Amino acid sequence: MYPRTELTELAACKARVRQRIAMQRWQLALDAHRAIRPLELLDKAYEKWRQISPWAKLAAVPVGFLLKQALLKKTPVPKMHLMKSLVRWVPALAGVLWRGGSAQRTRGFLRR
Repeated sequence: MYPRTELTELAACKARVRQRIAMQRWQLALDAHRAIRPLELLDKAYEKWRQISPWAKLAAVPVGFLLKQALLKKTPVPKMHLMKSLVRWVPALAGVLWRGGSAQRTRGFLRR
């Protein structure tokens, strides 16, 4: 039906098209990997923050009070005062954080 030369030319053209498609797929995968790399770093940073966040919240209040006192009075903060502040505020903050987290999980569970 078709001459043999036309069929071989079509087969060669088809092979070139397949090769070009394979190369473009490879290039697309490489470009996608390069584009996603910053998102991977952001995801890792977010996961680290989720691990550190409860401790940062716990430390923020006493540190804030100490900074306020240090900046407003312009006097060094005695070490004993730091200990008093920590002894006073850490248990209360810890209770709020732990109870608050369990209350959120409970509320989410009851909504389902």
